[in-house]
Amino acid sequence: MGIKRNKIYAAMIGLLAAVAPTSVLANKNAEVSRNLEIYSTLLRELDMFYVDTFSVEKTVETGINAMLNKIDPYTMYIPEREMDDLKFMTTGTYAGVGSVISQRDSLVIIQEVYENSPSHKYGLKAGDVILSVDGEKA
Repeated sequence: MGIKRNKIYAAMIGLLAAVAPTSVLANKNAEVSRNLEIYSTLLRELDMFYVDTFSVEKTVETGINAMLNKIDPYTMYIPEREMDDLKFMTTGTYAGVGSVISQRDSLVIIQEVYENSPSHKYGLKAGDVILSVDGEKA
């Protein structure tokens, strides 16, 4: 009789051990979902009713960076607009025209041309002035 009871206890403990992490995970997911909904609602309300204008993208980015700095200062958020730069730095694959440009006064000037890039292929050189792009004044 004692062996049978021990097997029942073992089965109950095994069942609890299997269900408990699932329950904790479900609660954690519900908490994350609830907080994301609060954040989203607040951002939507600010965007609609705030008296001044602000950049939603920059505001979200600031929030993400603040959260990461608080939790893990070694984790960085890289916005989509910077992914080409990251890809180039990490893989050597470039997804652009292949040059560094800057603006001086009203001139757009090529500072550097990456080897084997589209800019290099078409003969652009450092110091070249870009006058227009697709027919629009630079």
